[in-house]
Amino acid sequence: MKTKLLFISIITSLVFSSCMKDKNFKTYTIYRPEYSVKQSVKDNVTLKQAEPLKDLGSFVLYNNTMYINEKNRGIHIIDYTIPTSPINKGFIPIPGNKGLALKNNVLYADCFSDLFVFTIETNQTLHMDNAIKNVFPSRMGSQSYDSDYVNLTWIKKDTTVSVADYNNYMKNCNNCDSYLYTTSNNANSTNNNPMPTGGNSIGSSMAIFAIVNDYLYTVDNYNLNTFSLQNALNPVAANSQQVSWNVETLFPFKDKLFIGSNTGMFIYGLANPASPNYISRFEHVRVCDPVIADDKFAFVTLRSGSQCGGFTNQLDVLNIENIETPTLIKSVPFSNPHGLSKDGNVLFVCDGAAGLKMVNASDINNLQTKQSLPIGNAIDVIAFNQKAIVMLDNAIKIYAYDQQFNLNLLSSINKN
Repeated sequence: MKTKLLFISIITSLVFSSCMKDKNFKTYTIYRPEYSVKQSVKDNVTLKQAEPLKDLGSFVLYNNTMYINEKNRGIHIIDYTIPTSPINKGFIPIPGNKGLALKNNVLYADCFSDLFVFTIETNQTLHMDNAIKNVFPSRMGSQSYDSDYVNLTWIKKDTTVSVADYNNYMKNCNNCDSYLYTTSNNANSTNNNPMPTGGNSIGSSMAIFAIVNDYLYTVDNYNLNTFSLQNALNPVAANSQQVSWNVETLFPFKDKLFIGSNTGMFIYGLANPASPNYISRFEHVRVCDPVIADDKFAFVTLRSGSQCGGFTNQLDVLNIENIETPTLIKSVPFSNPHGLSKDGNVLFVCDGAAGLKMVNASDINNLQTKQSLPIGNAIDVIAFNQKAIVMLDNAIKIYAYDQQFNLNLLSSINKN
């Protein structure tokens, strides 16, 4: 009823204001949503009893501990100090959570449009220190609003534009961030000027948070966001810039950021870390594309059968020695490649239902699969310190590996 009354009031406003204006102009009303995370959510954010692993997103490694995102619910903490006997230490309930990163025992995680900051005291205790409000405005579209966790208010703004501009505005509408109502309840509008929106953790190839030196970088559907961590417990939003549409992943390597989107890989430089500069891009067909990189090459997996659309399933290897002009060296077919990780000449590729592939990448022009494990639906992997942490849709597996392509299963954590 409330929504209906709101809609009627907007229509009335439009009719009268339009009649009063010159026929070459149109006045419309935008009700922009403004969200705030409820205090009850913040009061509940402590390390709780371990919960079953269900719908997992990206994950990071930090001090022999996995911090694993449970999509839109929170973070699991699993201690693998003894890799043959990992221990599920607990769960941090953070509704709306998608990304996370750690530095010097400080954990950064999103909660809908807010950035939460925690101090990790031990792997069994943590303390919430701060909540930076409304730094991820694009996270609060109509589909993600949840009244159990977030308060919603509407900010009213009347705008007058020429009819030509208005018609063009409506014609190009797609995935609108503001709610624009005219004679149809479905008439939304794009925002042509988007609102800004002891060591580091090691993120997976599907990460959306990354820390480089004293800055936290995050990506959302459109933007690359930068936060200064000079005061670790009080991050400051330094910059936000539009990258593309359907931005998915973020991978840091030295002084570069490699960003994966539905339509291509983007490279940004960190000469000025507070404001990353666009360097180049490599375009591909519309598919999902996690990306990793080293000094000479970038590796991009393209897969079909997801919300990204497309029909391509392959690994693209790019020469990035000239960072301004990434060049495709070759494409290698896979079944349905997802996340990937590289250590030396060992390249791990999670190939969906085809399992985990261990590839010899010593000769880029002759990539050879050395191990192919049909272990289930492989989604993401981090290879570090001779351990490969592999995320499946029904388990997390820990392997020991070496540069001679030996691979041994150490343990498995099954989802419940």
